[in-house]
Amino acid sequence: MVKIKGKIVYEPKGKGLIKITKCSGSWKPSSKSIYMTEREMVLHGGRGQHMKKKPKKDSFSYNTDWKAADLVPSTDNF
Repeated sequence: MVKIKGKIVYEPKGKGLIKITKCSGSWKPSSKSIYMTEREMVLHGGRGQHMKKKPKKDSFSYNTDWKAADLVPSTDNF
């Protein structure tokens, strides 16, 4: 198993708008016999804004320069 953590930092920008400023996260294998070789982080920020990165380490932190976008609740169930 691999434990995954993620954090998104955002600022409210008016009625129904937010601005995502940063995302960070990590992957932690439950055993030393498990290791990560192909990591990928994808973040969608609305209005066509997206970020796709392939971190080389088990943790990451990226800033965005995105504009404010509509806050739309997710209906995805993972």
